[in-house]
Amino acid sequence: CIRILDSLARITRSSFINNVAPSQGTVHCGSGCTLTVDTALFKNNTATNNDGLCAGINSVNSVVEVNNTEFVGQSAGTGACIRGESATLTASRVTGYNNTATDDSSAGGGCIVLTTCTAAISASTFEGNTAPSGGAISIVDTVLTVHSSTFKSNTA
Repeated sequence: CIRILDSLARITRSSFINNVAPSQGTVHCGSGCTLTVDTALFKNNTATNNDGLCAGINSVNSVVEVNNTEFVGQSAGTGACIRGESATLTASRVTGYNNTATDDSSAGGGCIVLTTCTAAISASTFEGNTAPSGGAISIVDTVLTVHSSTFKSNTA
């Protein structure tokens, strides 16, 4: 849907529903990108490749802030809702519900997968997410802080 490179972008009060991409997400925030997502819905989006890198927000070498946003029924090989690689992520009041990562040879992350990132998650809820590893969140070489958040019925 949206590809952002070397830019500053803000997405507010928006919905992304039933989108399909081979890889790299409904919103791809590439090198040099600063992205703010506020009050959004990502529902039933799919990354179709076997390694399907995220059906929601894919961020590489970027800064991403996600607030008041809901991810429901996302499906991807890894990181069905948010994927970060060498990125900075701040997420507040995010809901991840019934999302699925399917690639058992990857980093997993039914909702979020982060590799070589710095991330802070607060006041968020992760429920019913599934992945071969990291039912809700999977991290590799990442500094992650989680505060005042709920994890319920996630499966790995």
